[in-house]
Amino acid sequence: MNYRTIALLALPVIASFCAVAAPDETAELADKLIRLSAKAKGFEATLNITEDRGSDKFEATSSLLVSRENGWKLQGSTGSGEHQVYNDFTVSYDYYPQDKTVFKVTATTPEMKLLFRRPVNEINPLASLDRKSLKYLGKETQDGEVLHHFEGTTTTQLLGTGDNFTRRMEAWIGDADGLPRKTMEFTDESTATTVYKGLKLNPDVRPGEFKFTPPASVKVIDVNKTQGGLNEAMEPLDDKPMKKPQTAPKAPPAK
Repeated sequence: MNYRTIALLALPVIASFCAVAAPDETAELADKLIRLSAKAKGFEATLNITEDRGSDKFEATSSLLVSRENGWKLQGSTGSGEHQVYNDFTVSYDYYPQDKTVFKVTATTPEMKLLFRRPVNEINPLASLDRKSLKYLGKETQDGEVLHHFEGTTTTQLLGTGDNFTRRMEAWIGDADGLPRKTMEFTDESTATTVYKGLKLNPDVRPGEFKFTPPASVKVIDVNKTQGGLNEAMEPLDDKPMKKPQTAPKAPPAK
């Protein structure tokens, strides 16, 4: 899962993933790495993200902190400014300091609560790939670490009732911990690459780490109460690259 995917999860977009069997050896290795990643209580890493749209190229650097018990947060910047996400599995805040705007989303349904937990449940990106498409491309060594290189597709149903959208992904997974070191996501319009640097297992988490109190000077938009839903709520940020969560292929990682 990359930065843009994580950023999208800060807002109420219900997604479902399809999975069927892969060839036995590939499936067994994928399941082994998923089980290995499940042993981690959490992790933190610096994410370097690049999105190449042919004529345009966007870059972002973010810090990601994930805790299975308490929530997750993302803090980063692009050429257009800062972006912060705080999610304690109940309330998610998507904060753009330069715009003095915060989007607040409360998980009011079981589907939204499950969505809020996706960065935790899918710490290993292999969990979201369609098993029938899964291919093992080999073992590689990078910075002294053994990585397993996979390729597959992930099928997402946006807003729970929309058309299915399938995109291709490659993922490099650590042999020692089952956690990602790099992902690449491909659509007809773009290629998004996320590189995980300085990954640390089971970091200390302070009380209230994933809660957020909006500054008094910012505008808080409660997306649950926005009549026009997500599109209307995000309209002021439409022209900001790597901000508005975009549905593909019509429109888009979260380092």
